[in-house]
Amino acid sequence: MVAFAADLRALRAGAGNPAYRELGRRVHYSAASLSEAASGRKLPSLPVTLAYVRGCAGDVAAWERRWRQVAEELASEPSSVEADEQEPPYIGLSAFRPENAATFFGRTRLVEEVLQRLVTHRLVGVFGPSGAGKSSLLQAGVIARWQEPARNVVMFTPGEHPSARLDTLPPGDGETLIVVDQFEEVYTRCQDATERDEFIARLVGLADEADGRCHIVLGVRADFYGHCMDSPHLLAHLRDAQVAVGAMTAEELREVIVEPAALAGARVESSLLSTLVAQVSGHAGMLPLLSHALLETWRRRRGNTLTLSSFEAAGGIDGALAKTAEDVYAGFEPDQQLLVRRLFLRLTAVSEDVGDVTARAGLDELDGDPGLTFVLERLAAARLVMLDKGSIEMTHETLLRSWPRLREWLAEDREGRRVHRQLTEAANTWESLDQDSGALYRGVRLDSAGEWVNRTSEQLTVRERQFLDASFAAREQEKTRERRQRLRLRQLVAVLSVLLLLAVAAGVYAFKSEVGAARDRNIAVSQRAAIEASAERAAHPALSAQLALAAYHISPTPEARGALLSTFGAPYATQLHGHRGAVGGVAYSADGTLMASASMDNTIRLYDVHEPHHPEMRAELAGHLAGVNGVVFGRGVLASVSWDHTVRIWDIGNPAHPGDPITLTGHSDCVNAVAVTADGKTLATGSTDHTVRIWDLSDPEHPVPMGDPLTRHTDTVLSVAFRRDGKLLATSSSDQTIRLWDTTDPRHPVAVGAPLTGHSGDVSSIAFSPDGHSLVSGGADQTLRLWDVTDPAHATQTASAFTRAAVIRAVAFAPDGRTVAAASTDQMVRLWAVGKTELSELITFAGHAGAAYSAAFSPDGHTLATGSDDRTVRLWDVAGTLLGGHTNAVYHVALSPDGKAVATAGYDGTVLVRKIATGDKPIVLTAHQGPVNSVAFAPDGRTMASASADHTVRLWDTHDLSHITPLGQALPGFTDAVNTVAYSHDGKILAAGGSNRVAVLLDVSDPRAPHTVATIPVGAGIQELAISPDGRRLAAAGDDSNVWMWDITHPTGLLVPSLLSGHNSDVKSVAFSPDGHFLASASRDATVRLWDLDNPRGRDKTPVNPSPDKPLDLTGLIVHPDVVYSVAFSGDGATLASAAADGRVRLWDVHDRDHPTALADLTGHTDRVYSVAFGPDGHTLASAGQDHTARLWDIDPGVAGARVCMLADSPVDRTTWDRYFPGIAYNPPC
Repeated sequence: MVAFAADLRALRAGAGNPAYRELGRRVHYSAASLSEAASGRKLPSLPVTLAYVRGCAGDVAAWERRWRQVAEELASEPSSVEADEQEPPYIGLSAFRPENAATFFGRTRLVEEVLQRLVTHRLVGVFGPSGAGKSSLLQAGVIARWQEPARNVVMFTPGEHPSARLDTLPPGDGETLIVVDQFEEVYTRCQDATERDEFIARLVGLADEADGRCHIVLGVRADFYGHCMDSPHLLAHLRDAQVAVGAMTAEELREVIVEPAALAGARVESSLLSTLVAQVSGHAGMLPLLSHALLETWRRRRGNTLTLSSFEAAGGIDGALAKTAEDVYAGFEPDQQLLVRRLFLRLTAVSEDVGDVTARAGLDELDGDPGLTFVLERLAAARLVMLDKGSIEMTHETLLRSWPRLREWLAEDREGRRVHRQLTEAANTWESLDQDSGALYRGVRLDSAGEWVNRTSEQLTVRERQFLDASFAAREQEKTRERRQRLRLRQLVAVLSVLLLLAVAAGVYAFKSEVGAARDRNIAVSQRAAIEASAERAAHPALSAQLALAAYHISPTPEARGALLSTFGAPYATQLHGHRGAVGGVAYSADGTLMASASMDNTIRLYDVHEPHHPEMRAELAGHLAGVNGVVFGRGVLASVSWDHTVRIWDIGNPAHPGDPITLTGHSDCVNAVAVTADGKTLATGSTDHTVRIWDLSDPEHPVPMGDPLTRHTDTVLSVAFRRDGKLLATSSSDQTIRLWDTTDPRHPVAVGAPLTGHSGDVSSIAFSPDGHSLVSGGADQTLRLWDVTDPAHATQTASAFTRAAVIRAVAFAPDGRTVAAASTDQMVRLWAVGKTELSELITFAGHAGAAYSAAFSPDGHTLATGSDDRTVRLWDVAGTLLGGHTNAVYHVALSPDGKAVATAGYDGTVLVRKIATGDKPIVLTAHQGPVNSVAFAPDGRTMASASADHTVRLWDTHDLSHITPLGQALPGFTDAVNTVAYSHDGKILAAGGSNRVAVLLDVSDPRAPHTVATIPVGAGIQELAISPDGRRLAAAGDDSNVWMWDITHPTGLLVPSLLSGHNSDVKSVAFSPDGHFLASASRDATVRLWDLDNPRGRDKTPVNPSPDKPLDLTGLIVHPDVVYSVAFSGDGATLASAAADGRVRLWDVHDRDHPTALADLTGHTDRVYSVAFGPDGHTLASAGQDHTARLWDIDPGVAGARVCMLADSPVDRTTWDRYFPGIAYNPPC
């Protein structure tokens, strides 16, 4: 130690001997602390040492290794013999018991509160987070104070069969205190819901007894508070009889640290006391770690003093427990280490809701390993396990979080541990029933256990092995009986073979009937499962997808094919489970690789979302003492805000192992909102205390408040948002206003302009557009409002929409600035298209089972994350198959000839063109002055045409899809709306027509100099035009119920039309088959008709040109339930797609033109579908409709099925399979 101090002084001399005052200024430590560090009287603390080294420009890493070496040497020096023999005043991880009451400090106030509640209530609940000291409070506090000669005390934990605990209550005449510690075991260990309810009812019944003899105290982990409130019996008693065990005050912590040492004649070094209080203050769950660290520090004390250096040598708060466990583990031989691993795995159980929990194991569950006794004694001596009445359990569940090796063991095979725990319990039950064969495993459970045993290295106990062997033996006996029965059956068959030969005909008939019956059964099961898959799609998208695929495999019915192909017709949602409370906030990192969710369960979950369909949880951040309302990513940090009145800054440089948070205080009430500037240097928070605070995050390790809080709001601040440049801050409040603040100098924010008013209730959420010119707000008045904040001093409302969606809780702009997401308390999330003066609804995402509270787009705009009161996060695919961007109906859709781009024409006067593969935001073409009715790519893909209600046709240069430009001026010659454009297959002719009853043929060989070839009068308004593949025929859909056709082989000559009559209302669409032999037409009369163009009536097989005296033959009629707006043939001509007013796209098999058959109904659009178009690959289909969207469909079931399995996390289990596919052998599709 003396040499260490001398080397520190030499380091300072080498740095020029700076004065200690100057050194203190550099590293933010007092001159006295730095001087003492180099005095040699004692080993300085590690932080002071490293600060000293940094101030002198030394090698920090080398000095840290040096310090730890010296600390270890000092710690290994033996203390006095008296100290070694002295009983430690600290008990480590163990809970205080009544006999430890003399050394139990810090909870006097809570003990009094519990006892006072027992005076007025017969049943009291003590709630607190794990590690808050509930068990110690109940035993060394409440029970110790309650105990008197005339009073009885009964204490137990529920275990697997809690009712049995009540059966053993001792009789007594006096008052009885029943303490049920770890009450959460009722939910984690008791698997029988009936027994659980019975236990609670009996417990409440004891409290309600007329003689009032029983007083009951429940010790419950805080995260099970909601479970307790789900019980009407408990709710009635606990409504006013709760005691919360939270973090200790600084004075209470001082008692816990100092008083036990004082009783033992020792003292605690002041620097150690201040360090411990600082580290534990505000953390309710750290008391076991504190107690263990104090015990280890006691063992390393210097004389009668507990020193800071001894504490740090022990590993500190976080490392002491892990160090103890690791040291004990390292002291075992390899075979003993395997025994330790097996033991700890048996002392944990996997809970469905809360992850890993501790479990009690009986000694009779363990085989008599020769080394077991030694291992248990060593573990018990280190206070890592407790031995009691033939059972073993971990001293405290803190071990689950604090010992990295144990965490690794537990993460290796969670499902295997679940199977093993069930096997152990089943074996114990079998043994308790005198090895009754009825308790043996059979069927799926035996298969599951056998599969686990074959793949695991874990050893089974003798009892478990006997149980499994007996189960397999019973199965073999059953198989033997079955084989004997089959043998007798074969003998009988042989005897009856003659009769069988005589009955061959009957047998064949029966076989065919059976095959037919099986086929009919499969069809019925497939149809029913497909319907159920569609019903499950919103709530359980992953299950729905696999059900649809399985139904298709069983029988490819139209219903099954439709359900499968419709899986991705609406945005697909990946669900994230794990939170135990409502999810109030979601956020993405700037690079989009991380996503965080904040919950009312007091935690934050950090996910790796490189692959959004398979997100991986990296860490759960625990530390807040109340619900977490919001999160936001900064530079290498995550900021969170909570109802515990604090802001916490988490170091996530290593997302898998976040650093301890820095806690910021200042708000005097719940903190509801948080935002950070794009450069990550400035943070804003809003609170129920009516204020907004600004924080400096320039140095994330030392965040500090900037200036005074902003106090203009008169009620709770609900939302805060920074403009991208960080120079403008918006805040919203329950006072129904939005305020803007100039934050050019964040230390002195200045209010800008008057408050923005218009909302008639809480303004729940606000968000800036990416370009900073617009602000969107949503609130309790069910309105969404858009504000122009280009000039913040004169901001104005430009649009509003009444959503009829209950309270809007969150809003978020998409990165392209054209879409806004709004999350509402009606469980829905809606996307809105943003126009200059309007907000129009695009699509509603249904699926959350509770109010939707939060929303955030990924930076690339492909995914929308939402959080809900249903305790889940959903990641919605909002790019790819769903094409938004229009603010009104989409009238037409076209795919480029190479299939790489899609163009849509909208009522909003725009054409949107986007690359399909990249999902980039669309190119917006705005030259038209009215609704755009039609769009078409030229066959070479280098040119595109559009037709509009503004009486014009325009040509566009599309050879570079990133820079689309108009080719010349609008093409004149139309006196009314132009409804349709169509290219010939060689790309030389463009046909256009519309409401002025004229079809115009344009030569576009040179698209920069188009000219009119022919103007064809039509006796009806034209809805759509089509040119046959050979270029000889032109077909027009007329609003007079007819299809008009011309031979345009010589377009400059006299063109005589043919009429295809048969429809009873406007014809909306026409399409030629790829071979040109057939034409499909769609009509307002709800039919699609197929026309044979090469054979007139009589079928003389002689191809002719259509003429008035030789009408064409109608071959197929397809009836729809509503108006049909569009038809299109696939590239091979085998499939026809139709779009209808009922919101469905239908696929038809037209191999047999006389008898088209339904293939599938594609569902996803929420309103009329106006247009369909096939891509060149033959299986990509585009559709567009009144719901302001276009959609892309892959109609190849093989491709859709492969995508379903790519997204599936796990196959459909056998139980689910049997529910949806009864009578069908288990065969999961993925």
